[in-house]
Amino acid sequence: MRLDGKVAVVTGSGNGIGEAIARRFAAEGARVVVTDIDHEAGPRQRRDLQDDSLWDLMWRLHVLSHLTRMLLSNEFAPDHPVLAQALTPEQVADVVTAGIAAERFLITTQPGAEHSLADKAADYDAWIGQANRFLADSPPAGR
Repeated sequence: MRLDGKVAVVTGSGNGIGEAIARRFAAEGARVVVTDIDHEAGPRQRRDLQDDSLWDLMWRLHVLSHLTRMLLSNEFAPDHPVLAQALTPEQVADVVTAGIAAERFLITTQPGAEHSLADKAADYDAWIGQANRFLADSPPAGR
């Protein structure tokens, strides 16, 4: 699907990944509705949707996924594996845009991650065991 001529609602678009996605979608020709729980962060223009407490509650309840600030607030060591695997907001925007262009329903930022989700659905207990083994093999934060 091409974004040109489409309307996109981007939650958390006042900074980080949401902002990068909103900017990229607009550059691709979409009309973008910018939303963020930080009302000052969203670039408002004439005829944009006005502040609405129900929308705010729904975004807080269902879409609190502002990982750019949450990840960095954990104060990981600069060489921690978590940070080495993290994508920049612009890289996530590129992946999301490519997934939409390919008309994929499930868009993941790591190649093959969709297989992990299928494994999780097929045998949740085995998936949890695999995740626990991965975490046990990872170095502790700060080392």
